[in-house]
Amino acid sequence: MKSVVVSHRWIAQVLKQRGIPVPDLKELEGAVAQCTEEIRARLLNVVTLIERGTEEAGDIEWVRVALKAPGQKARKVSPDLEQTPLVVSAAPVPSHATEPRPDRPQFLENGQLDDAGSGTAVPAKRVKHHIYASKAALTIELDTLRQQPGEEDVVRTVLIEAAVATAGRGYDWERKIPFQLMRRELPMVAGALLGLLDRPLAIENHGPERNKSIWIEQQGSKYFVKISQGARTIALPVDCSDAYAWNAIVLQALQHNAPSLSGSLQLRLIHRVAEMMNHTPTK
Repeated sequence: MKSVVVSHRWIAQVLKQRGIPVPDLKELEGAVAQCTEEIRARLLNVVTLIERGTEEAGDIEWVRVALKAPGQKARKVSPDLEQTPLVVSAAPVPSHATEPRPDRPQFLENGQLDDAGSGTAVPAKRVKHHIYASKAALTIELDTLRQQPGEEDVVRTVLIEAAVATAGRGYDWERKIPFQLMRRELPMVAGALLGLLDRPLAIENHGPERNKSIWIEQQGSKYFVKISQGARTIALPVDCSDAYAWNAIVLQALQHNAPSLSGSLQLRLIHRVAEMMNHTPTK
């Protein structure tokens, strides 16, 4: 039977890209060498899934324990409270509420938002932030939800677009996956990016076919973000500075939608939402 060869340098590179603490190379090499043939085979499979961003709950914890990463105690790994995501399903609302507006208002040179076809303009500012990684990229943009008949107030939200990297050091924005947050999801995402949630955040059932989802999980010094549409998945790490810029845009949307609330009160409300979500029973 052919021996399974797993490079400790490759494992270190994959885990570091995901913001997961790893031992130094010598310690890691020794840990891999001490693994049984069966464990090395599973390591090869699980680390490959982690590299692709398609791992399952408990896989990262298993790798860290198997390699005796810093701060980890040897124990049986199971999908527990720490690894089970907080799943949020989109409410049964019209599909256009969870999709970028096909007739998204244009921003005028004077900073006004031209409400297409209405002849009116309201103050607005187009805010966008790009997040680049070696295999994928995100665009985080302050966006506007489609107004329903009779609604006068402009409701702001956040549009997230994901694209995979191409061979020419660019990104395939032609095949991007757009994901527009619903108004009620803004404080949940703010709580995740502020590090207030005990578990990863998963928002599901977006889009006309209810086949879009986003996963946000803190892993060490970075966030791991995964956006899916059907069988397609785009995953990348988000470092602390990009997480700050992303959350700043989320907070701007929240502040716009509730301008009478002070910033400190907004944060208190976000903390309360996070506390309630942390008490959500696991499925």
